[in-house]
Amino acid sequence: MSPYDEDAQPGKTPFRVAAIVRRSLAIAVPLAPRSYIDDSRRDLEELCRTDWDFVTQTIGRSLHSLVHSLPAEDAMRTLRPEEDLSPSLGYDLVIPTSDDLELDVDYLPASRPAEPGAAQLLRVSAGSAGADDVVAALAARTSDGGAAAPTTDEETARQSAYLAAEDAYRWLLWRRTAYLLGEDPEGVRVVSTWAHILDRTVAGEEIDTAIIERLHEDLAIDPQL
Repeated sequence: MSPYDEDAQPGKTPFRVAAIVRRSLAIAVPLAPRSYIDDSRRDLEELCRTDWDFVTQTIGRSLHSLVHSLPAEDAMRTLRPEEDLSPSLGYDLVIPTSDDLELDVDYLPASRPAEPGAAQLLRVSAGSAGADDVVAALAARTSDGGAAAPTTDEETARQSAYLAAEDAYRWLLWRRTAYLLGEDPEGVRVVSTWAHILDRTVAGEEIDTAIIERLHEDLAIDPQL
């Protein structure tokens, strides 16, 4: 349950909210059980098939919030055109302790190449005052318009788009933990917050701007850290 949604009811979490939050936690929490990680992947694949619009809205807005939580001159906010994500983006804050980054606890999240499109999602996020452009960029990676019964090819396109967004999310959390020297509870909660907020808009409720302002205040990283 999102800490920013005081009216949310424990035990009554809709599938789409639970699926996307569980997947974000499976990525962010190092000690998540293997069965939890496997289940989260399966449920997210189902959500991409059945409610792609909710996925793009939640993840797009989460990416935008996380990118803009970083200092203005941060490497993740100043990627050059065509620049890919690479471990060297973290050298200004953390020096690797091993030549094999897969054996370096601080660099493990960045030890393998990101999915194609992850860097571009970060560029769009950094260059947009609002999150709508990020949502549109994610949705544009598929051509089905969010159809309720996608074809096999459309399902594959959605999975590819989601994996790019997932890698962008992972790299942003990695960057935040470098500033914060480890734990980042606010960064981990951002997907949960947006998922609960967007789920309530389906019932006709407007987005509470005060909640969003509080979220962004809590996420903001002091550039002097």
